[in-house]
Amino acid sequence: MLYRIKQFMMSIYYSGKKVDFKYINSYLDNQEIKEFNKLTKVDKQHSIRVAKESVNILRTNNSISTDEIDEKQLIRVALLHDIGKNRYKLNPIEKATMVVLDNITKSKIKKFSDKSNIIKSYYYHPEIGVEILKKLDKSYSIEFLNAIKFHHKEDHGINDMLQILKDADDRN
Repeated sequence: MLYRIKQFMMSIYYSGKKVDFKYINSYLDNQEIKEFNKLTKVDKQHSIRVAKESVNILRTNNSISTDEIDEKQLIRVALLHDIGKNRYKLNPIEKATMVVLDNITKSKIKKFSDKSNIIKSYYYHPEIGVEILKKLDKSYSIEFLNAIKFHHKEDHGINDMLQILKDADDRN
């Protein structure tokens, strides 16, 4: 729960900061930038922090070979990991409410996702993000799409890109 309080405070702090579009433009193409720009400012800031933290993890974790993971692809997956949130945007209060409800109900509130876009976005933004990416005229690798699709799942097979994304996302 402390992690979620930290996330909420960071969302308030970063809502006043400028988005580093130069960084985004260095890694994403025009179609991806268009989708990225549909995110809220807070989610854009979060994705940039996750991308930078992912690189930090890759460069400092001796158990992961930098030869096996393309740093640019890792940054791209981190920047795009939450684009599913652009279909149903949540403000910080809605997100905080969902965190509390998820915790109180032990995720049982998930069964109402067909009745609420807030619940749908909270639980299913990874899958929605993969749907969005598949509609772009790109050929993303399975590893790339799975990193996005499973970045909130605990019980899915882990590859290095997914593990780095999960760790970076959890820290931000």
